[in-house]
Amino acid sequence: MKYLLFTLSCLFLFSCKTTQQSITKENKTKEVDYCLISGQIKGAKDMTAMLAHLDSPYRVSVKLDSTGSFSDTVRGPEGRYIFYMDQRYFFYYLKPKFNIRLASNFENFDEEYSFAGTGAANSAIMKVLKDSIYPMLEENETLIKQPEGKFLAEMQVLEEQIGLFIENYNGLEPIFVDFLKEEAKYQCLYQYFEYVERHPLLPGFNDYSPTEKFFEPFTQVDFDSDGNYDKHKMFEFIAQHYFFRNADTTKTSYLAVIETAKGLKSEVARASLYEYLNQSYIPGGKNNEAIYAAAMEACPDTVVCANIRAKEKKFKSIERGRTVPDFVFIDLADKAHSLADYRGKYVFIDTWATWCAPCKYEIPFLEELLEAYRDKNIVFMSVSFDSEEDRDKWKNMVRKNDMKGLQFIMEENWESDFAKFFIIRSIPRFILIDKEGKIVNSNMPTPSQKAEIHKILDALL
Repeated sequence: MKYLLFTLSCLFLFSCKTTQQSITKENKTKEVDYCLISGQIKGAKDMTAMLAHLDSPYRVSVKLDSTGSFSDTVRGPEGRYIFYMDQRYFFYYLKPKFNIRLASNFENFDEEYSFAGTGAANSAIMKVLKDSIYPMLEENETLIKQPEGKFLAEMQVLEEQIGLFIENYNGLEPIFVDFLKEEAKYQCLYQYFEYVERHPLLPGFNDYSPTEKFFEPFTQVDFDSDGNYDKHKMFEFIAQHYFFRNADTTKTSYLAVIETAKGLKSEVARASLYEYLNQSYIPGGKNNEAIYAAAMEACPDTVVCANIRAKEKKFKSIERGRTVPDFVFIDLADKAHSLADYRGKYVFIDTWATWCAPCKYEIPFLEELLEAYRDKNIVFMSVSFDSEEDRDKWKNMVRKNDMKGLQFIMEENWESDFAKFFIIRSIPRFILIDKEGKIVNSNMPTPSQKAEIHKILDALL
């Protein structure tokens, strides 16, 4: 907590100094009715990037020359833009009359970049929030370990401090200040769900459940409004989890959520809840039966029901007892290995990626599991879904952290036959295969769900 506040103070002092210098210099530029972007991405020779406005259909191609340099005119609306190429991206905030210069390099395109020029502060603060402040908030284990009362008090202070940091960041557009403060609020509210999920996993807190006071901050948010769903992706996530927080075991609880959705004035909010219902119906999901029964009873003629019916047919192909093809994985030395190599043993598969925070959270628990069953007839296999461009990043992380178990990467990741066979749309996902190469469970409990996963493995081993 103290470290995060200290970091906010340091970033504030730095931003006040450097941003104002670049803006003052560029104020001499002749006023124009469009935005200029220019810069250099070293190593991006003769490539083409795409610049797209996040809240409208506007998009434009940006061509880079043989040195990775570019210069272009943007005639789109004011707001946030995503600049992306080769599966990597960062964000601009653009407005007519801005003149922003970028400096980056292709190898670390989405991590190491800086802005200068008129209006640069608006893009620069998004990088600070994305790379420095929100990750510290998300990865703050000290917060998760606090008793509920102290967690609530510290979250209130953090939200206030981040809001002040945004207000005092030099050179921001007033409308963007309001937007960023709203976004910060939703980022903080997201941590409440992290707390509810992870706090009970700590020793001595297994019986924890949130009090009524815990969710009071959510009662001040209007979840029945179109605007915020369009403006903030995190808002949609929070709304879905808030409505569904008690719907995790029974048909009755899911029926209640569907009735809530029907009563909403906002069509966007209603569609969002229905889509979350659809997303909750997953391969091997423990709540599938309750979701299916509730949906068929309460909203049988909706698109969500049609989707769930279609999923039910697909999921039958990965039920218990189905034979798994001999998929091939690549190891750290770029050598191929087949699932058939491990016939005669149970195989526990962890699908993950270096960029996936929930995946990395499970790694210590996975290694505990590996140690607990070291002498049993089972192998633990981690299969990375990192892209080909990030293969070295995957190798470095595995070696640096001395990650245990079999370490593989899946070529073609999301488009691989493996991902298609197991209908993998998100990670982490844990799969158990028996000694004969047949499915035991295509969606195992996570390693952090210790009691559930040990019950399954102990019965088999």
